[in-house]
Amino acid sequence: TGFGLWDDWWSYGIGGWEHDHMDHATTRTPLDNEAWPNPEWSTFIFRSLLKSETFRNEFINRFADYLNTRLSSQNVLSTIDLFYHRIAAALPRHLERWDRSEQEYQRELDKVKLFAQKRPKYARDHIIDHFKLPGTSNISLKIEPAGSGLIKLNSLLIENSSWQGIYFEDIPVNISAGPAAGYRFSGWQGVTATTKSFSAHPEDLTVVTAIFEPTDDGGIVINEINYNSGNLKDPDDWFELFNNSSKNINLSGWYFTDANTENKYTFPDSTILNSGSYLVIAKNLVKFFDIFGKMENITGGFGFGFRTENEQIRIFDNSGMLIDSVLYSNVEPWPVEPDGLGPTLELINPNKDNDMAQNWAASAGFGTPGYRNSHYNIEHELVDQTQTQHEEKEFLNYPNPFHEYTHIRYHLNQTGQVNIKVFDILGREVINLIDRLQSEGDQQIVWQGKNSRGIPVSAGIYIYVYRWNNEIQSIKKMVKL
Repeated sequence: TGFGLWDDWWSYGIGGWEHDHMDHATTRTPLDNEAWPNPEWSTFIFRSLLKSETFRNEFINRFADYLNTRLSSQNVLSTIDLFYHRIAAALPRHLERWDRSEQEYQRELDKVKLFAQKRPKYARDHIIDHFKLPGTSNISLKIEPAGSGLIKLNSLLIENSSWQGIYFEDIPVNISAGPAAGYRFSGWQGVTATTKSFSAHPEDLTVVTAIFEPTDDGGIVINEINYNSGNLKDPDDWFELFNNSSKNINLSGWYFTDANTENKYTFPDSTILNSGSYLVIAKNLVKFFDIFGKMENITGGFGFGFRTENEQIRIFDNSGMLIDSVLYSNVEPWPVEPDGLGPTLELINPNKDNDMAQNWAASAGFGTPGYRNSHYNIEHELVDQTQTQHEEKEFLNYPNPFHEYTHIRYHLNQTGQVNIKVFDILGREVINLIDRLQSEGDQQIVWQGKNSRGIPVSAGIYIYVYRWNNEIQSIKKMVKL
């Protein structure tokens, strides 16, 4: 709202924070009177987009995201103080040049601060009134243990072990968990969700805690699913696991279920899944062998089948700990071809989050049980693998490749000025992630794959340069998918 600079209230410093810009942005002044505030054509696109429930909900949630972070009173007041201190040395000359007093300047500064304090409440009220919503609810998010991962809330990446925000009732928020290196997602507390990602109304949430636990590198990944074979070839239902870790894993006593927890299949004793290998679990071994032939890396004979829509496959270890889960469907954004047309549902890269529909594709042909998927994305092989184990400990980004965000971890032996910049493959600066004094110890920062203007960058190779006290310490590659 420009701090109300154009409103009549500005001469007096009262009331401008009450101005309803939702009303202003959706006003429909008749075409025969195209005067201010808004001729009908100027608000047509925005008004039309708001007819879509998907856009409407995303707009309202993004509005709330900003009010809880960048546009919160605390953050805006902090930014105002920062700008003030930057110009403080030049201020006396400025006031003298324009014949203004320190008291006049302070009075104008107080107006800006007052606007920053009062505006968020009224902005939320305008959203409630415009969309006829019941009100707002507080959401508390926690991460245990601290530093073990992050929570993605709509467009926000929450890394603090405890965080609170205000969201609009009746508008579902999207929440997902992302483990840090050396951890895996264990489950949620305070909500009944059983997958890494879920949606819920704010009024149904109070305190939501993401639980992570230490683990070895990688793990067991649900990598391919056949849930509705086509008419040409019918091996019946099956799915595939991939061992994405650097060690062999004993699956004895492990089990899987679908959305119905009473449907359970336990892996036989001495089931070993070697590092980098695949294991197929088939409902009907005879039908499967008729189509694909016999193979060693297979088990099965479970007595239930997979649904085509909103089905869930969950893998548990022999202690009952959830290891991996996928909640898939047969409608967009999930690939629709696996529903009766022949292809399987396959993960394009086992390093990707298999809870996200965009990371899956319809297979070429009838699937690749026991082998690398047909749409396997090999971009991660472009990453420089020459760094030593010592370097990885001292300076590393993960995941790499990444889709939505990546952590950059580094260690400071002593306090110093840290600067990390990201460049594209042509050497053009994309964003300056950090440029400030930091204390010794382990540090990390998250890049959300956006440039300095907040716009998501395209897929490709990027270079990040780490400077300490203005001296280059490391130059690394990373890949955005």
